[in-house]
Amino acid sequence: MTVHINDKNWLENQYINLKKSSIQIAKEQNVSKPTILRRLEKYNIPKRTLSEARLKKEPWNKGKKVPQISGKKHWNWKGNDVKYAQLHAKIRKNKPKSLQCEKCGKEGKLQLSFDHSLGEHTRNPEDYEWLCSKCHMRRDGIDIAFIEGGKSTRFKKGHIPWSKGKTNVYSEEMLKVMSEVQKGKKYSKETKERMSLSQQKRRKRERGVP
Repeated sequence: MTVHINDKNWLENQYINLKKSSIQIAKEQNVSKPTILRRLEKYNIPKRTLSEARLKKEPWNKGKKVPQISGKKHWNWKGNDVKYAQLHAKIRKNKPKSLQCEKCGKEGKLQLSFDHSLGEHTRNPEDYEWLCSKCHMRRDGIDIAFIEGGKSTRFKKGHIPWSKGKTNVYSEEMLKVMSEVQKGKKYSKETKERMSLSQQKRRKRERGVP
Protein backbone atom coordinates (compact mmCIF):
# COMPACT_ATOMS: atom_id res chain seq x y z
CA MET A 1 0.00 0.00 0.00
CA THR A 2 2.94 2.31 -0.66
CA VAL A 3 0.93 4.19 -3.27
CA HIS A 4 -0.49 6.50 -0.59
CA ILE A 5 2.85 8.09 0.22
CA ASN A 6 2.94 9.52 -3.31
CA ASP A 7 -0.36 11.30 -2.67
CA LYS A 8 0.36 14.71 -1.20
CA ASN A 9 -3.17 15.25 0.18
CA TRP A 10 -3.24 11.84 1.83
CA LEU A 11 0.22 12.28 3.37
CA GLU A 12 -0.61 15.80 4.57
CA ASN A 13 -3.81 14.56 6.20
CA GLN A 14 -2.00 11.74 7.98
CA TYR A 15 0.89 13.88 9.21
CA ILE A 16 -0.75 17.27 9.89
CA ASN A 17 -4.42 16.56 10.68
CA LEU A 18 -4.21 13.10 12.26
CA LYS A 19 -0.91 14.01 14.02
CA LYS A 20 0.74 10.73 13.10
CA SER A 21 4.52 10.51 13.32
CA SER A 22 6.75 9.67 10.37
CA ILE A 23 7.54 6.33 12.07
CA GLN A 24 3.84 5.44 12.40
CA ILE A 25 3.15 6.28 8.75
CA ALA A 26 6.22 4.31 7.66
CA LYS A 27 5.10 1.19 9.57
CA GLU A 28 1.57 1.39 8.19
CA GLN A 29 2.86 1.75 4.62
CA ASN A 30 5.64 -0.82 5.07
CA VAL A 31 8.41 1.65 4.14
CA SER A 32 11.33 3.21 5.99
CA LYS A 33 11.21 6.41 8.01
CA PRO A 34 13.66 8.25 5.68
CA THR A 35 11.29 7.54 2.78
CA ILE A 36 8.47 9.36 4.55
CA LEU A 37 10.77 12.27 5.49
CA ARG A 38 11.84 12.63 1.85
CA ARG A 39 8.20 12.75 0.74
CA LEU A 40 7.46 15.45 3.33
CA GLU A 41 10.30 17.55 1.91
CA LYS A 42 9.21 16.87 -1.66
CA TYR A 43 5.64 18.08 -1.02
CA ASN A 44 6.79 21.00 1.19
CA ILE A 45 4.89 19.66 4.19
CA PRO A 46 6.35 21.36 7.31
CA LYS A 47 7.99 18.84 9.64
CA ARG A 48 7.42 18.98 13.38
CA THR A 49 10.30 20.07 15.58
CA LEU A 50 11.68 17.70 18.22
CA SER A 51 9.95 19.65 21.03
CA GLU A 52 6.61 19.52 19.18
CA ALA A 53 6.97 15.79 18.66
CA ARG A 54 7.69 15.28 22.36
CA LEU A 55 4.60 17.28 23.38
CA LYS A 56 2.42 14.77 21.58
CA LYS A 57 4.00 11.77 23.27
CA GLU A 58 2.97 10.52 26.71
CA PRO A 59 5.50 8.90 29.05
CA TRP A 60 5.41 5.11 28.69
CA ASN A 61 4.88 4.73 32.45
CA LYS A 62 2.15 7.39 32.88
CA GLY A 63 -0.47 6.08 35.31
CA LYS A 64 1.40 2.80 35.70
CA LYS A 65 3.16 1.31 38.69
CA VAL A 66 5.94 -1.20 38.79
CA PRO A 67 4.87 -3.61 41.60
CA GLN A 68 8.43 -4.69 42.29
CA ILE A 69 9.55 -1.19 43.33
CA SER A 70 6.31 0.59 44.28
CA GLY A 71 5.28 1.75 47.74
CA LYS A 72 6.95 -0.04 50.62
CA LYS A 73 9.15 -2.01 48.21
CA HIS A 74 10.84 1.14 46.89
CA TRP A 75 14.39 1.71 48.18
CA ASN A 76 13.52 5.30 49.22
CA TRP A 77 10.43 4.30 51.20
CA LYS A 78 10.48 5.87 54.68
CA GLY A 79 6.94 5.27 55.86
CA ASN A 80 5.72 8.17 58.01
CA ASP A 81 9.32 9.14 58.81
CA VAL A 82 9.54 11.77 56.06
CA LYS A 83 9.99 15.52 56.07
CA TYR A 84 6.99 17.79 56.61
CA ALA A 85 7.14 19.36 53.13
CA GLN A 86 7.44 16.02 51.33
CA LEU A 87 4.50 14.53 53.20
CA HIS A 88 2.27 17.54 52.52
CA ALA A 89 3.23 17.50 48.82
CA LYS A 90 2.13 13.85 48.64
CA ILE A 91 -1.18 14.60 50.39
CA ARG A 92 -1.91 17.53 48.04
CA LYS A 93 -1.76 15.15 45.07
CA ASN A 94 -4.36 12.84 46.61
CA LYS A 95 -6.62 15.43 48.26
CA PRO A 96 -8.08 17.99 45.82
CA LYS A 97 -8.08 21.54 47.13
CA SER A 98 -11.41 22.63 48.55
CA LEU A 99 -13.09 25.89 47.54
CA GLN A 100 -14.15 26.56 51.14
CA CYS A 101 -12.65 26.10 54.58
CA GLU A 102 -13.73 22.64 55.77
CA LYS A 103 -14.20 24.02 59.29
CA CYS A 104 -16.03 27.35 58.98
CA GLY A 105 -16.97 27.38 55.28
CA LYS A 106 -15.09 30.61 54.55
CA GLU A 107 -13.84 31.12 50.98
CA GLY A 108 -10.38 32.42 50.17
CA LYS A 109 -6.79 31.31 50.64
CA LEU A 110 -6.68 27.88 52.27
CA GLN A 111 -3.90 25.83 53.88
CA LEU A 112 -3.54 22.07 54.22
CA SER A 113 -3.81 21.21 57.92
CA PHE A 114 -3.23 17.97 59.82
CA ASP A 115 -5.37 16.91 62.79
CA HIS A 116 -2.69 16.89 65.52
CA SER A 117 -5.00 15.07 67.94
CA LEU A 118 -4.17 11.92 65.96
CA GLY A 119 -0.50 12.16 66.94
CA GLU A 120 2.23 11.93 64.30
CA HIS A 121 1.65 13.04 60.71
CA THR A 122 0.26 10.25 58.55
CA ARG A 123 -0.08 9.46 54.85
CA ASN A 124 -3.87 9.21 55.06
CA PRO A 125 -5.51 12.13 53.16
CA GLU A 126 -8.59 11.79 55.39
CA ASP A 127 -6.51 13.00 58.37
CA TYR A 128 -6.00 16.38 56.67
CA GLU A 129 -8.31 19.31 56.01
CA TRP A 130 -8.20 22.46 53.90
CA LEU A 131 -8.55 25.30 56.42
CA CYS A 132 -8.48 29.08 56.37
CA SER A 133 -5.67 30.81 58.26
CA LYS A 134 -7.79 31.45 61.38
CA CYS A 135 -8.96 27.83 61.72
CA HIS A 136 -5.44 26.61 60.97
CA MET A 137 -3.98 28.74 63.76
CA ARG A 138 -6.68 27.62 66.20
CA ARG A 139 -5.90 23.98 65.42
CA ASP A 140 -2.18 24.56 65.98
CA GLY A 141 -2.93 26.09 69.40
CA ILE A 142 -1.83 29.61 68.54
CA ASP A 143 -3.60 32.48 70.30
CA ILE A 144 -5.43 34.53 67.67
CA ALA A 145 -6.87 37.20 69.95
CA PHE A 146 -5.26 39.80 67.72
CA ILE A 147 -7.80 38.91 65.03
CA GLU A 148 -10.56 40.36 67.21
CA GLY A 149 -8.40 43.40 68.01
CA GLY A 150 -6.34 42.08 70.90
CA LYS A 151 -2.58 41.54 71.20
CA SER A 152 -0.89 38.83 69.16
CA THR A 153 0.93 36.17 71.17
CA ARG A 154 2.76 33.04 70.15
CA PHE A 155 1.10 30.76 72.71
CA LYS A 156 -2.27 30.35 74.37
CA LYS A 157 -3.22 32.64 77.24
CA GLY A 158 -1.70 31.42 80.51
CA HIS A 159 1.40 29.92 78.90
CA ILE A 160 4.43 30.25 81.21
CA PRO A 161 7.80 30.93 79.51
CA TRP A 162 10.40 28.24 80.23
CA SER A 163 12.84 30.85 81.61
CA LYS A 164 10.43 32.66 83.93
CA GLY A 165 11.95 33.16 87.41
CA LYS A 166 15.24 31.56 86.40
CA THR A 167 18.67 33.18 86.39
CA ASN A 168 21.98 32.24 84.78
CA VAL A 169 20.21 30.03 82.24
CA TYR A 170 22.86 30.71 79.57
CA SER A 171 26.50 29.64 79.70
CA GLU A 172 29.30 32.19 79.34
CA GLU A 173 30.05 30.82 75.88
CA MET A 174 26.45 31.31 74.77
CA LEU A 175 26.38 34.84 76.22
CA LYS A 176 29.47 35.70 74.17
CA VAL A 177 27.79 34.37 71.02
CA MET A 178 24.66 36.39 71.75
CA SER A 179 26.77 39.48 72.38
CA GLU A 180 28.59 39.07 69.06
CA VAL A 181 25.30 38.80 67.23
CA GLN A 182 24.12 42.09 68.71
CA LYS A 183 27.29 43.97 67.74
CA GLY A 184 26.83 46.47 64.94
CA LYS A 185 23.04 46.66 65.35
CA LYS A 186 21.54 50.12 65.49
CA TYR A 187 18.51 50.84 67.68
CA SER A 188 16.24 53.85 67.84
CA LYS A 189 16.21 56.10 70.90
CA GLU A 190 12.84 54.67 72.02
CA THR A 191 14.10 51.10 71.71
CA LYS A 192 17.22 51.90 73.73
CA GLU A 193 15.09 53.44 76.49
CA ARG A 194 12.86 50.35 76.64
CA MET A 195 15.90 48.08 76.77
CA SER A 196 17.43 50.16 79.56
CA LEU A 197 14.22 50.03 81.63
CA SER A 198 13.98 46.29 81.07
CA GLN A 199 17.55 45.79 82.30
CA GLN A 200 16.89 47.92 85.39
CA LYS A 201 13.79 45.86 86.25
CA ARG A 202 15.67 42.62 85.78
CA ARG A 203 18.53 43.75 88.05
CA LYS A 204 16.03 44.80 90.75
CA ARG A 205 14.37 41.38 90.60
CA GLU A 206 17.74 39.66 90.92
CA ARG A 207 18.54 41.78 94.03
CA GLY A 208 15.07 41.20 95.45
CA VAL A 209 14.25 44.91 95.32
CA PRO A 210 10.49 45.61 94.78
